Parts: sequence; C-alpha cells; structure tokens
Amino acid sequence: MRERRAQAKAYLRAYGRAVHFMHTRKEETKAIVTKYTKIKDQGMLDGTLTYGYDFIEKVPLVKPAGFQVTLDDIAKKNPKAKTAKPEQFYDNNLVQELIDEGFFVKLWGRVP
Repeated sequence: MRERRAQAKAYLRAYGRAVHFMHTRKEETKAIVTKYTKIKDQGMLDGTLTYGYDFIEKVPLVKPAGFQVTLDDIAKKNPKAKTAKPEQFYDNNLVQELIDEGFFVKLWGRVP
C-alpha cells in the first residue's frame, strides 16, 4: 500500500461502486452473476445473491471482532495466535480516508 497507494485507493473506490451497483441495480446484478457463474438453478442463484447482500459490507472496514474469530480458530493449531491482536493484520486507513472524503456518502446518501 505504501508504494501503490493511489492504485489501492482507486481499487477501493471501484469496489465501493460495485457494491453500490449490486444493491441498487439488482436485476442487472443477477444477470451478471448468472453470466459469469453459469448458475442456472434459480434457488441457487437467489441464495448466492442473498448471501452477497447480507454479508458484503457497504463500507469495507475490517472489524476487529470479526478478525478475532479467525485468530481464535488459528489459535487451536498455533498458540502464537492467542497473543496476536487483530489490528496487527489489517489497515483501514484507506477506507477511512474515503469515508472522510465523503465517498460513501456520495454513493449511499449517508454512511451505511
């Protein structure tokens, strides 16, 4: 991120726009998912989309509690994970910068 900050930030903006598209243009999203996954079963397709709507964050901040679940699981096999802190493994600075610049408010009308 230090060497390619502008590219990483551009990627996050594109990702944010894609998530917004997914939520605001559902029929087009369904067609895109169908095209690229080749899912033909309507129940499977609906389940896939529902999963995306339920679990893909509108603002992609990593949450420490969510990451802790991963550390707890790893700790079962690697005792060093017990002393690790979630914040050691991710950096929300670019997302926070986009929040501060009003990027997500422009997309959603508010920060979701």
